[in-house]
Amino acid sequence: MIKDIFGKRLVMVILGIIGTAIGCGLLKFADLGIDPFNALVTGMANLSHMQYGMICMIVTGVFMVFTLIFDKHYIGIATIFSLFLFGYMVEYTLLLLNIILPNTNMLIRVISLILGLIIISASSSLYFTANMGVSTYDAMSLIAADKLPIPFRICRIVSDVICVIIGFVFNATIGIGTIITAFFLGPAIDFFNKHLAKPLLYGKCNCETANHLNKDMKENRGII
Repeated sequence: MIKDIFGKRLVMVILGIIGTAIGCGLLKFADLGIDPFNALVTGMANLSHMQYGMICMIVTGVFMVFTLIFDKHYIGIATIFSLFLFGYMVEYTLLLLNIILPNTNMLIRVISLILGLIIISASSSLYFTANMGVSTYDAMSLIAADKLPIPFRICRIVSDVICVIIGFVFNATIGIGTIITAFFLGPAIDFFNKHLAKPLLYGKCNCETANHLNKDMKENRGII
């Protein structure tokens, strides 16, 4: 039965990665504080004077090594997709928004911030639930939650706060958007997992069937 939902899982992965990149682009466009991972990447880009897309690939590659060491099962289609394309999709989203809306005001920036946060949370839940790999940054919190007696949302908060501190040190834009994502993104993803991604994937399956499918997907995360 698990192979019967392969196509649905693949679509969820693609939409999840693209949506997350668009959401991050919206946060950068709002300029009211970027999400923790982008704060880290932007800080590293400021330090190295390298292009955002390139430094994003490098940072993601470093996290890939961490994931390979501690739990390579989190590596899959979504991981490879995010490694090579995520940073550039964020860049192009920001470029397109600047072309469409060259003159912004506070209302537009606030709307962009809210939309970005919602899209990131919902999109992350899609590719988490699809179990075809996750971004290497997301994998760090997931691995910590698997190996420690600490809920995912707490692990996510800790990793986000660390990234925010590093980004702040290297002059990334820190603001209300950063604070919201650092402390509430994990719980928001949990919410969308329960109310969007899992119902979308499992449909009307009963709890026992859904749990069985989820177990099988975890055992074969990147290859089915």
